[in-house]
Amino acid sequence: MLGFLLGDLSSLIAQHGRWIVALVIGLESMCLPLPGETCLVTASVYAGATGNLTLLGIIMAAAAGAVIGDSLGFWVGRSLGQGLVALLDAAARTPALASFRPPRQRRGATSRMPRPERAGA
Repeated sequence: MLGFLLGDLSSLIAQHGRWIVALVIGLESMCLPLPGETCLVTASVYAGATGNLTLLGIIMAAAAGAVIGDSLGFWVGRSLGQGLVALLDAAARTPALASFRPPRQRRGATSRMPRPERAGA
């Protein structure tokens, strides 16, 4: 399975170059489970082996993809976040998940949070 995925990834990098790196890193920055680091390593190895890509171009594409993906993820969360939280909250009201509520919600103001330990104390 991993060989199949990496074979496809290397052929995509060979065909599309920096664009596929920017796309994969951008989508990974939007919290989609994609192999971003694997894509970077594969593109770097491809650049070193063939000379068709430059390392600086790969780094710039990854940085641009990360910034754009992070900004788009923020925008989606800001515009759709309330509805998504309400949907997930309604799904979490099942009896099986009731025990996973935070202690302050279960016990109210009487619950105590542990104090963080100070270094050197």
